[in-house]
Amino acid sequence: MGSVILGFFWGIWHLPWIFYLGQWQNSAVQLSPWWFVIFIIGCISGSLILSVGHILSDRTYIRGATIHAILNAAIGLFYSNLSLAELNEFVVVCIAVDLVVLSALAFVWRARFKDKYKQQMMQYHAQWKR
Repeated sequence: MGSVILGFFWGIWHLPWIFYLGQWQNSAVQLSPWWFVIFIIGCISGSLILSVGHILSDRTYIRGATIHAILNAAIGLFYSNLSLAELNEFVVVCIAVDLVVLSALAFVWRARFKDKYKQQMMQYHAQWKR
């Protein structure tokens, strides 16, 4: 639930860009008012993927930072070569890919994730009681 909330605020963090005339976000909202809603859904799914990576890596930040950097680099490559209409379609495709990756992670590493999460929570509560 925390990842969903974080993803929502991560999407809202980008809201000011739709008011700058020179930014592609402004043009995307003009093309489709639903773009920002789709963008927030994409941020939520990305946040879930980053959270799973963070937990599976014993809560080190390198995996999450690497995933975020790769996503930003890939988006930068696509955004520089696509028209605005194609960009809106690309955002929807990215959400679909995020959800497929998240589903694959959940299916493949479900048991490992559950064990790691329980173990980390037990350690956290043991440290908190001290």
